Amino acid sequence: MDRGFVLDNVLQTADLGEIHFSLRVPDSYDSSTAYALHIALPGWEGLNFQGVGANLRWEQHLFVSPDYVKDLIVVSPQLSDWGGTSARQTIALAYLCSANK
Repeated sequence: MDRGFVLDNVLQTADLGEIHFSLRVPDSYDSSTAYALHIALPGWEGLNFQGVGANLRWEQHLFVSPDYVKDLIVVSPQLSDWGGTSARQTIALAYLCSANK
């Protein structure tokens, strides 16, 4: 855990491999309720090879965004590269997060 984020979640996909991400879900989470979703993309300092939670050490907007939107779910992927693989992994993660209530 880091300031409300669960670190090193892994989504295993058949075609994209492992997608590592950090996740913050509001304490009041109710699966029957719709929530706003903030996908906080890390900069260069947040890539997966730099270690678990590297995406949280440099990006501060993901910690303050819940102050602006009540009951916000925040997802921060730890990308594996700056190419197409990470782009496809981010899209898959966003789709999965928005498709599941």
